[in-house]
Amino acid sequence: KVAGLGIAMEGIEQNEILYDMIFRLAWKEEGEKSFDLSLWIDQWVTARYGESKRKQTLVNAWKCARKTVYDRSPDLSGWGFKSIIGERPIFSMRTNEFQSTDISYRPSQFLRCVEELLSAADETSHRLPIKSSAMSSLLYDVVDFVRQLASDIMLVLHEKIVKAYLNKNVEQFKYGSNTFTMLLTQLDKLLMSHPNWRLATIALPTREVSEHDFSRHCMQAATLITQWHPASRVLHSYSSRQLGGILGTLYLKRWKLWFKTLEENMFSKRAIPSLRQDYSRIEDNWIQHVSSFSVSSDARAKLVPLEVFTNAYSVMYIIKDLIITLYE
Repeated sequence: KVAGLGIAMEGIEQNEILYDMIFRLAWKEEGEKSFDLSLWIDQWVTARYGESKRKQTLVNAWKCARKTVYDRSPDLSGWGFKSIIGERPIFSMRTNEFQSTDISYRPSQFLRCVEELLSAADETSHRLPIKSSAMSSLLYDVVDFVRQLASDIMLVLHEKIVKAYLNKNVEQFKYGSNTFTMLLTQLDKLLMSHPNWRLATIALPTREVSEHDFSRHCMQAATLITQWHPASRVLHSYSSRQLGGILGTLYLKRWKLWFKTLEENMFSKRAIPSLRQDYSRIEDNWIQHVSSFSVSSDARAKLVPLEVFTNAYSVMYIIKDLIITLYE
């Protein structure tokens, strides 16, 4: 007799709606003939945020997401999805293999989903207690939606940067690379504004152990989410994370190095030098000093709604400008 259901994942702390739906599908309500996904999303939004005057807009945002980011095209193979943000920069980054970075929708399509969630969340947040779970969940989803949109547009932007390099168009190359690093920096600030999107909260231990053990645990955690294993030549980005504190440091340094190398060799007849060892040195140095990202227990839990929305709108401003530029 089945009494319950459980799953054991290699990674979690994301996609709560997906896991909730999987568990719901295991059971059938009395008299239920088929699973009504549209109705379930409506109920899920209420359970997550509570009743709200903007509930229907929040529901529409999630249904919009279902038709874009959660609608996996049969043309996409691979196992799981990755963002190019946490990958070592190379020329071709849109892959449809092991950990696919490809998407089957245009970022402009998902933009509507994000705008609906953001506008409804901004108004709803004024009616929620600051320390409530509904507030934390609402702000978490704001960060997640904007983060996903930024990741999508950066995939397209990367391809435009490569095209500008191959065409030796210095002006377009500099615009693309500068905008990419600016967006990466602003996205890091957004992720840092929510405790459940911070490196220090999610990946690093607290200081409730000896200094030696603390440093060792920090380095082990940092190795896992960067190189996977010091000797790995294939799985170096296998467990990469999009967390505040890593985008604006490690990832930003790797991308700046790649852009600098391309710019210096744009008119050279020589092949672009391999940056594998340079990437490894950057990662090694970051791992060695990762304990400096640790914060106090109070700082780990800090959540200021105004800070989240301010950073979210800053990222959205860059994204909207990019969408106009890239698709004009």
